[in-house]
Amino acid sequence: MEWFSMPDWVTPEILLTIYASIISTIALVWNIVLALLEKWSRLKVSVEFRDSMTAGIDGKVIRGPTVCFIRIVNKGNQVKYVSSIDLSLPYRTSTGNMFSLINPGTKFPVEILPQQEYVYRFKFRALPEIMLEK
Repeated sequence: MEWFSMPDWVTPEILLTIYASIISTIALVWNIVLALLEKWSRLKVSVEFRDSMTAGIDGKVIRGPTVCFIRIVNKGNQVKYVSSIDLSLPYRTSTGNMFSLINPGTKFPVEILPQQEYVYRFKFRALPEIMLEK
């Protein structure tokens, strides 16, 4: 008396076919996910503002220009290119809300290799009045 019997159509060949199809489906889904992650790989951007201080002739501390450090890290596996660095304001001015940060010595586009960090340093000598209007 057998308490469990396999149906006649379940053979080792059928079981192997089912196993292979499950493994190949998992591999296909995994490769699609990896391709999408690579396609959508982003640059990690962090922005930091620092006020610089200098000493005057009489020894008093003088506030220098505000320096903006923009760090860009390529998190993907392919080379990325940065064509410009722009500042987007959270409000609109009479000329829009995008301002380009241009350093005379920087040549664009900048190539960023995989897992490489690029630091862009920009000195705000004085904020343009147009950026402060609301």
